Amino acid sequence: MSGTEQVSGVCISPRDSILIIFADPLDEILRGKKRYEIRGKRCPSKLGTRVWLAAYGSSAITGSAYVAACHGPLDTNTWEALRSGHCVPGPRLYGDHTFAWEFHDVRRCASVPFRRKQGAITWQTGPG
Repeated sequence: MSGTEQVSGVCISPRDSILIIFADPLDEILRGKKRYEIRGKRCPSKLGTRVWLAAYGSSAITGSAYVAACHGPLDTNTWEALRSGHCVPGPRLYGDHTFAWEFHDVRRCASVPFRRKQGAITWQTGPG
């Protein structure tokens, strides 16, 4: 695909970022229950931007979110204090390297097909 991809009024540029998330946590994000995505590293280049969201193993973008902040590394107390927003049971996932990416203005969209780029695990640029 070249240029901007438009499906059902959704326009995805080749420069846009697509965040790959496991399906269950993605559903919680899109329903507004989960406000923090827990990862083992910071996301400085995405702060203040809108990113597209897709489920791991799928070939469809199903939403977008504004990356408002990156908290961390989280200590045990902060992990517990944010639990209702990250919805992850148990101890910190990445120990002393646990970060919470805070999402605002989450929007579900009509399914937009995209082609996963080889090796893309967390981030991908553009629809493929």
